[in-house]
Amino acid sequence: HAFDINSGALRWSTNLQSPSEVFDIGLIAVLENEDGPALIVRTIEGDVLRVAPTDGEIIWRTTVGAFARFGGTDFGGEDGRLAIEVTVPGGRRLLDFHTGEELEEADIPFICPVDVPNPTFIPPEPWAPTPLSSDLRWFGTADLWTVLPFDAVREVWWSANFPGGAEEERPEISVIYEQLDGTGSYESPAPGTNAYTAPDGDFMISRGTKPSEPGCWRAIASYKGASLSVIWEQ
Repeated sequence: HAFDINSGALRWSTNLQSPSEVFDIGLIAVLENEDGPALIVRTIEGDVLRVAPTDGEIIWRTTVGAFARFGGTDFGGEDGRLAIEVTVPGGRRLLDFHTGEELEEADIPFICPVDVPNPTFIPPEPWAPTPLSSDLRWFGTADLWTVLPFDAVREVWWSANFPGGAEEERPEISVIYEQLDGTGSYESPAPGTNAYTAPDGDFMISRGTKPSEPGCWRAIASYKGASLSVIWEQ
């Protein structure tokens, strides 16, 4: 959805391809170019899209793979066209601004992009503003959050939409795991189980196989229409 910055009125809405697809927090705004302004956004599924900020039209969509990160704008190709720089595990890609076509790719050393806590996120009441353990920090949104540093062995999830084990004994929490520096993958399908501690409150635990081998891992949790991506190294 896009809203008018002055009035807050809804300007346009754009449908996504699947319930789990979301536009990630990073985006690039290109304001001055020959065919008008544009927003370049990425999804947690690994797509990059050019979106018209005037009406939400998707101009192009390019799949770049799991965990892409924006590097900004650059110039690439033989004619030096304006391009969007994207880094993925083990590589750098330049996408043509007008078409989404890949202009060039270069190998770069892989560094696991471990997620860090967002200090501005505080869970809604009745959850505590900080976790019980002093070495942990909240990460996510009110719809779905967890703790960092992340550890798949003690993986737990919170949500303002989870009413607690008395009302929802087996919450519909599911998690997909992807290895960013390898080919490993696991899935913990719904349902999970419930738990409670003070002062951390009611939370959910996903059930099923979790990664145990070392590497750079990404977990994508889903619960009641909300998704949360977490990257950690073990």
